[in-house]
Amino acid sequence: MDNLHFLCRTTDIRPKHPKRFVLPDGQHIVLFQTDSGYHAIVNRCPHAGARLDDGFLQKDVLTCIWHGWKFDLKTRRCLSEKGAKLKGFTTVVQSDEIFIELAPSN
Repeated sequence: MDNLHFLCRTTDIRPKHPKRFVLPDGQHIVLFQTDSGYHAIVNRCPHAGARLDDGFLQKDVLTCIWHGWKFDLKTRRCLSEKGAKLKGFTTVVQSDEIFIELAPSN
């Protein structure tokens, strides 16, 4: 449990309303809730650096607002550009609390 970092309670986040966080190391991340669960990613598109919390979410597919790159939040793989991938974190839900593992799980 040493590598777990508390983000928020499950009641603090809703579908289509991502929450932004700043980690102790200064990284900006965003947490999404979809039908498949909670997805924590670095809040930066790997293409041109746009904030991903401003993107469009449809089911588990997140579309970046700058250039339309699409990402599968479950796999973090880009659906628009082969080889591109989001940096993300494993989420852990215990009771009604959402944590992430601090080591990125690319």
